[in-house]
Amino acid sequence: DVCSSDLSWAYTCVEFEDRDGNYSPYIYYNRPYISARMQYWFAWHYQLDGLFNFAMNLQPDKEKRLQDNSDPAWDVPYSNNNGPGFLVYPTKDNGIVPSMRLANIRDGLEDYEFFATLKSEAESLDKDKHQALLKEVNRELTIEKSIIASVFLWTKDPGLLAQKRNKLATLIRKVGKAKSL
Repeated sequence: DVCSSDLSWAYTCVEFEDRDGNYSPYIYYNRPYISARMQYWFAWHYQLDGLFNFAMNLQPDKEKRLQDNSDPAWDVPYSNNNGPGFLVYPTKDNGIVPSMRLANIRDGLEDYEFFATLKSEAESLDKDKHQALLKEVNRELTIEKSIIASVFLWTKDPGLLAQKRNKLATLIRKVGKAKSL
């Protein structure tokens, strides 16, 4: 039920930084692309049902973009910070090209879907017959501290995410086979 009161959503509007320079995942223009992807790992970690990103259309001021050899076609008069940047950019023939931030958001959504699919598929397993498999599933549905230690300490290594995603995919297949026996 979409109107259920037990749904939990988070809203991202800004990143926070601790005293040591560690920052929360957000899609700022000057942060690693994986930061956008990690928001969805945090959504799973904290068992959120949804995530709302605010202001995905800001970028650094024109002079900063020109220094970075950015395309001046996207001039935003009110942008005086290193905002999230645009998620798509124009082409000369009036098309659009997705940004790397958008690609990482897509990857993060897919990662979340792997977790959700594994959880959903495993719920129909016989608890007595598949104890060992369910134990393995529950272990993999938890995100390791090497990926998320805190809101400020999380991996910047996409390889760790790929390894975890592969484990989830393997278990989804394993659960599917176990259900068919």
